[in-house]
Amino acid sequence: MSEPASSVCIALIHKNELVLGTIYAAPAIDEFYFAEKGNGAYLNGVKIRVSDIADLGQSYIFYCEGGEKDRARTGELVNRVYPLVMDMRKLGSAGLETAWVATGKGEAYFTTKIEPWDVAPGVLLVQEAGGEITDFQGNPWKPQTSDLLFSNGKVHHKILDLIRPY
Repeated sequence: MSEPASSVCIALIHKNELVLGTIYAAPAIDEFYFAEKGNGAYLNGVKIRVSDIADLGQSYIFYCEGGEKDRARTGELVNRVYPLVMDMRKLGSAGLETAWVATGKGEAYFTTKIEPWDVAPGVLLVQEAGGEITDFQGNPWKPQTSDLLFSNGKVHHKILDLIRPY
């Protein structure tokens, strides 16, 4: 499977509300993701949903560190989660990692020290696909939040319990 490491991410916030998100995975796989508040999430025009997997042992988890300064912390998080899941992957693109949670290619994605412009489109995409996004303390996403967990909702609290101490 080709795993492209880039995507173009665009979000629209209107009156402090995230209302539109797009992610284009290019050029390797030509996937266009789109979400509109209240109208669902789509991949190339087809409605998408997060996976139904609730067992961590069957879950694929994506992750990313927020840069060199946070690499050790991310390593600790990976060491806590990896033994309990099917597999973990780092794609190198927050847009792709959130989009793949929205389509059910993975059950969760966590990241540290991320910028809002990197994840805002994915926030709406995962929400509209039926998933859940919080900070590591379980609080809802805000643009200024930098440690985030995206999930299908079914494994969210299990992973949150593992990463919350960090």
